[in-house]
Amino acid sequence: KSQSQGKAILPLSPQEISSLLSVLEGDHLTLAMLMFWGGLRKTEATHLRWEDVDLQNGIIMVKGKGGAIEPVPILGDLLPHLKKRHTKGAVGYICINRHINKKTGKSYGTGKPYGNIMKVLRSSAIKVGISKSIDHHLLRHTSGTAMMLANLQQKSIQHMLRHKSIQTTDKYTHMAAMFVKSEGQKLTNLISLSD
Repeated sequence: KSQSQGKAILPLSPQEISSLLSVLEGDHLTLAMLMFWGGLRKTEATHLRWEDVDLQNGIIMVKGKGGAIEPVPILGDLLPHLKKRHTKGAVGYICINRHINKKTGKSYGTGKPYGNIMKVLRSSAIKVGISKSIDHHLLRHTSGTAMMLANLQQKSIQHMLRHKSIQTTDKYTHMAAMFVKSEGQKLTNLISLSD
């Protein structure tokens, strides 16, 4: 069940997202970067194909809800990461789920995309000391909140996250305010005259 159902979501801080990404590897890192830097939903990230990525112009053509195809800019560390992973003539899913043959110990591709990377995200979060409940959508929420904190215009955020309504994008104003309040609490915890 997504943590977005029924309770407020506190996004990851810049330090937390950096720490989380620093311990992920291979396909898991790529998928997490697509969800954070690209603001992609889980299925959009797991089903992304090389044919939909324009590395030269820094754009991903995302097949979103309702089958609509929309361009999304490739931001931050995602562009050099994808360029490093890309091989000439690559086609098909960017990330293909792999299994280990128990008898031989060899890894083999299933030819299918990942269903999710929840276990890896959660174990990696624990490894770097993140106590927040992690799910795929939290990376997208963190992306939207980071855009708001970086003073991107709401219309730009709406376009990058492919929201049909600006009201959906408005929630990031509230999330950014929650984040700032949470960060401000650290100062209160550090300097308190009541101690």
